[in-house]
Amino acid sequence: MQAKRSEFHGPRDVRLARLLKRRVDSVVDVETVARRAHWEAQGPNHIALHGLFDQISANMDAHVAELAGVIKELGGEASVERGPGARGSSPTPFSEETSTGHGQVDELAHRLAELRRKLHRSQSKMTRLGNAHASTACSGLMHDVDKYYQSLKVLLRPTH
Repeated sequence: MQAKRSEFHGPRDVRLARLLKRRVDSVVDVETVARRAHWEAQGPNHIALHGLFDQISANMDAHVAELAGVIKELGGEASVERGPGARGSSPTPFSEETSTGHGQVDELAHRLAELRRKLHRSQSKMTRLGNAHASTACSGLMHDVDKYYQSLKVLLRPTH
């Protein structure tokens, strides 16, 4: 009986799993900030912000699950740590002035911009390591991160 390819995990799979795990940590960080912003938003447009923050959080959670599945496929450990003690996660409490929503939008846009940079750098590595499933999962994540980043940047534009 011949073994399936997935039963053998070579150095490429190990490197790719480690790279994906780092990206998962970054996505969890964005998800945590979005979830916290959802609960702490105040001000005149808090209802719209609640919806946007909730949507971002739920979307990032779906991407975490997808990336965790790819990591498991590669033979890696796909445990996801959430909360204040999680590796790579360092959201600090919002101050009184950021609770109006503008500061939360700015913080989340900053975290999404960081994730965008990391994903763009990682994409070429994933292509070289040659795993179509990982590359597709990260492309979908990149698309959503770009979409939410652009949405938040619109909210940060000064009005005339």
